[in-house]
Amino acid sequence: MQASGERCQEFFKYAAKDIAMRGYSASTIPTHLKQWCADELFNKLPQNVVKELFVKLVTQPDELMSCSLSFQQDKSNNNSGKFT
Repeated sequence: MQASGERCQEFFKYAAKDIAMRGYSASTIPTHLKQWCADELFNKLPQNVVKELFVKLVTQPDELMSCSLSFQQDKSNNNSGKFT
């Protein structure tokens, strides 16, 4: 029998794949579970990225819809990087 945490991780991967393929609004995952996935994502993102997203949401919501995001890994330290 799988541990509860492992089942949660498996479901998260399944739901994240569905959301990535269909988009958040069109995903077939029930709303409350999509919200849980969004919470998981926000908790895993670097706090400076989350902060910047909320700043954009409040100050320039129309611009947020058309922004792009990329990640640059720091070659000298494999465990770090930055979103631009």
